[in-house]
Amino acid sequence: MCVRKQHATKISATCFYDMRRLHHVRRRVGQKVSQQMVVALITSRLDYCNSVLVALRKSTLEPLQRV
Repeated sequence: MCVRKQHATKISATCFYDMRRLHHVRRRVGQKVSQQMVVALITSRLDYCNSVLVALRKSTLEPLQRV
């Protein structure tokens, strides 16, 4: 498997894992704190090393789009 494809797969898996964890916490914290946690954990991870993902196949990028 291509290193870039592995990177995209790992990012999407990690983001989905973090979203499942945030689902349990968001009821206990306010909406603003939940939004900050999403930005800190998920958005920052998706934005990191975007240049590596250039010119990948659409099928490889679809899991990232679902996040």
